[in-house]
Amino acid sequence: MTATGFRATIDSFFAIGLFTAVLLISLGLGKLTIERIVPGLLSDGEVLIYSSLLGLGLIAYQILLLGLIGVLKPISIGFLLAGNAIAVRNGILDSLNLMLAKIR
Repeated sequence: MTATGFRATIDSFFAIGLFTAVLLISLGLGKLTIERIVPGLLSDGEVLIYSSLLGLGLIAYQILLLGLIGVLKPISIGFLLAGNAIAVRNGILDSLNLMLAKIR
């Protein structure tokens, strides 16, 4: 980033928002996958940790697949993340509720 002033502030907020969105999508995607592979065998804390790691790995493989088929562009990554967010919206909400319950 070479911008300064107000533009740099906006870019920073965008980067933080994008990081948060990818992390939430990875939590939902990983939670959905863990529930299908090992239902009920992990504690809530383990599910949160493993779902974020598994979800980030699955998103990385999806982006790799986009590159392999030759459509790796920012718009295709945006559509990929939006599709994942729609597909795992219940998992995202479950993960957020689980985190809030652990905080309280």
